[in-house]
Amino acid sequence: MGAAPPRPLAHPGGGRLKAAACIVAESVDGRTVYRVLRAEAPMALRRVDDAVFLVSSAAHPVGGDELVVRIDAGPGAHVVVRSVAAMLVWPGPAGESSTLRYEVSVAAGGSIDVAPEPTVAVSGCRHRNEVTVDLTGDARLRWRDEVVLGRAGEAPGNLASTIRVTRDGRLVLATGTRVGGDVVAWSGPAVTAGRRRLVTEVRVGDDAWVGGDVPPIVVEGNGLVARHEPAPRVVVVTGLA
Repeated sequence: MGAAPPRPLAHPGGGRLKAAACIVAESVDGRTVYRVLRAEAPMALRRVDDAVFLVSSAAHPVGGDELVVRIDAGPGAHVVVRSVAAMLVWPGPAGESSTLRYEVSVAAGGSIDVAPEPTVAVSGCRHRNEVTVDLTGDARLRWRDEVVLGRAGEAPGNLASTIRVTRDGRLVLATGTRVGGDVVAWSGPAVTAGRRRLVTEVRVGDDAWVGGDVPPIVVEGNGLVARHEPAPRVVVVTGLA
């Protein structure tokens, strides 16, 4: 008989957790310098080569948690953000929702490339990923969001992801996904067709950055990848596996 699955650490005092992380970068002589790398538990930040990694110092988020990651890339700065492991989203004691919010700004000549490891919607969880990105001038964006619906042998929790991108104050993209156990026919042919891994990648920038020669739809084995261009030099690629 297998070992019981791990449970999240109890919160101090048993209450909600609010925490923030902050990354501030600027370009100095053509080199990206991280002026601020600061985070509150259960989040931590570590720089490895040219990337900043999000590290968990405790299990999170748990229902009721509110986490914020703020990223500011100055003119000409190129910011790369990754994570060291998948993030398991845990249910709270009273069915409350947890939230992870990214607030990002990228100045002219700069870029941001965010591609964390998957978010796993543990059975019973209710979670929101909210991303807002403000671009200036010719700033570029790559954002990758990967969701796994539940662990092996369990029903998925509920997860809603949204991303909103503006350039010079004008909206260029607003999209979102809602999946999980409470969504009617979430595993039906019109939603995930029984697949449990959903990947969304957003690219905003020049033609070379967005990869204009990618085929509109590619089917490989049991997976599906679709490419959509909602606006000039804006590409959204989604995949199911």
